[in-house]
Amino acid sequence: STGANASATELDRNIAMAQLAWRDPIWNASALYKRVGADFDPQVGFVDRRGVERWFATLGAHPRPQGIPLVLELNPYVDVDLYTNAASGVTETRTVESGFITTFVDGGTLALTWRDRFERVLTPFTVAGQAVPLGSYDFQEFSSTYTVPASHSLSGRLSFTRGGFFDGTRTSLGLEMLYRPNVHWQLSAGAQRNQLELAGTPFTADLYTVRARYAHDTRTFGSLFVQYNGAAEEVITNARFNLMHAPLSDIFVVFTERRGIGADRQVLERGITLKVTQLLAF
Repeated sequence: STGANASATELDRNIAMAQLAWRDPIWNASALYKRVGADFDPQVGFVDRRGVERWFATLGAHPRPQGIPLVLELNPYVDVDLYTNAASGVTETRTVESGFITTFVDGGTLALTWRDRFERVLTPFTVAGQAVPLGSYDFQEFSSTYTVPASHSLSGRLSFTRGGFFDGTRTSLGLEMLYRPNVHWQLSAGAQRNQLELAGTPFTADLYTVRARYAHDTRTFGSLFVQYNGAAEEVITNARFNLMHAPLSDIFVVFTERRGIGADRQVLERGITLKVTQLLAF
């Protein structure tokens, strides 16, 4: 019994994964199994869940039809993604997704997706202040996304999602735009409008972002990111300067601030970080 307990404890500290994939000019298929122990410590990086087993499989086709104007490739597919509790085997999350992606000659894409989802909420949480209590939830959603390829000076993505959301509903409209006026500048902006209903209570949770990136040359870069979260009534600002003073050696200066925009407009978090790296050859 002691040996079995020791083995179980050791297993809970580890992660294991196996994956198989096949692709030819038309078909693609893959399967994945991953087990993450309840006490696994990634040290570097992160894992989204612990104490789970994940099973994933996908099957799709990529025909390139002749005679359809402007269309390069058609991609129907089906995905199945399952998370179970590693100790009890109880299903925690299940997503069955079927979709159809059309790739155009210019590189743009139109994706249509239907998802059937199951979520078992083991720890209550809130969305924009609205509670999602313990329980099991079955819901479906439909989404469509059109993407303009980044090869254009002005590119972006337009998305729409509507369907269930735990015990309520969600309608989401998103727009992202990217503009490259020259080799130095890259400007982007995004907006997401979310209309939700949970426990019979309707509310909105909007998100707006602006990002600017400047490359003076191949060694000197600067960037600015600003995000407004309407549900939390917060503004997050992140400014970064990066100088490559030698090959694979950098100086980073980062300013981060999270500020409430309510009546008091107080600073919730603020910091300045300096990081210097130097490659040493032996």
